[in-house]
Amino acid sequence: MKTWHEKAPKYFSQFENLIEENYPDFRILNKNNIIYVKGRLLLKSQENKSKAGYNIEIEIPNNYPKSIPKIRELNGAIKKVPRQHFNRDGTACLFVKDEAFKYLNNKLTIIDFINGPVKDFFISQHYFSLTGKWIYGERGHGDKGIIEFYKEEIGTEDKNVIIKLWGYALDTT
Repeated sequence: MKTWHEKAPKYFSQFENLIEENYPDFRILNKNNIIYVKGRLLLKSQENKSKAGYNIEIEIPNNYPKSIPKIRELNGAIKKVPRQHFNRDGTACLFVKDEAFKYLNNKLTIIDFINGPVKDFFISQHYFSLTGKWIYGERGHGDKGIIEFYKEEIGTEDKNVIIKLWGYALDTT
């Protein structure tokens, strides 16, 4: 079966150009027909001064952009535990699975993804390392986090409404 970059070489070329233009220190690698983007993600202050950096790897799924890339921090700067919002496989937990629809949009680019949830994740990690608090707040893990997401999304505290809506969503998948 062909991967996304084999099926759509023009799209892959645009992908490469976006990475090169926006993150010139990142490298695109093809290992066993899986695309990886690796480099140092710098976090800058409002004065545009570097305040932190993380060596990261972005694993692009074979059916990209229909699936979310996996993000890894490579140098052990962050403890890979659930409390630090890492999955069991060591990948970053950027958001609850039900929130993925926000990022599975053909109009969004890999740069939108990096500049959005990926940077937000690492900004949060850096802030937590300094203060012990999450700059953007945090959601629970598993079902608790999904319910919290729907509370925010539909603007209700009524768990019964959320569970009913969640049930409808599960029925349509």
